[in-house]
Amino acid sequence: MTQQEYKYRATLKAGKDFDAPWLTIGSDDAGELEMLLQTLERNTTFATLGRLAANFAGQFNLGKGLGATNTAAPVSEPTPSYAGGTMAQAAPAAPVQYAPAAAPAAAGAPAGVPLILGIPAKWIDKGSWKAWADPRGQAETGPDKLKTDNPDHPGLAQGTHKFWKFVR
Repeated sequence: MTQQEYKYRATLKAGKDFDAPWLTIGSDDAGELEMLLQTLERNTTFATLGRLAANFAGQFNLGKGLGATNTAAPVSEPTPSYAGGTMAQAAPAAPVQYAPAAAPAAAGAPAGVPLILGIPAKWIDKGSWKAWADPRGQAETGPDKLKTDNPDHPGLAQGTHKFWKFVR
């Protein structure tokens, strides 16, 4: 991929860690660059980037934890066939469809592990009560975060909410 050179460029990084997502915007006109930045501020682009980055990292970590290894993608080669005495190209095979694997349930946990930004929720069993908890670290789920029992709540990706769901 080639990068176009602009007179003005803004690069935004979502965090200080090496794996934080970057967004680079450029323009040859300072006023246009400001308008582009204001448009981004008013829409859901940042929430979408955060959610995508968290889902990608979660799926990678889940696959790594389950022992996934890199393999070559299956290739479907059309095979020649004879039709009416002449060589005709067969239709290509349908692409292989892969279904994502369900997250494994923790010992003693009910089926249906909620995925929080692509990461399986933690099962907590304290005897008198049980709950699904946000699997992320204390930095992302500290006491200043609002609680939600919806694993798809946009506040999880935006960093304003943590997941907590009691099970009866």
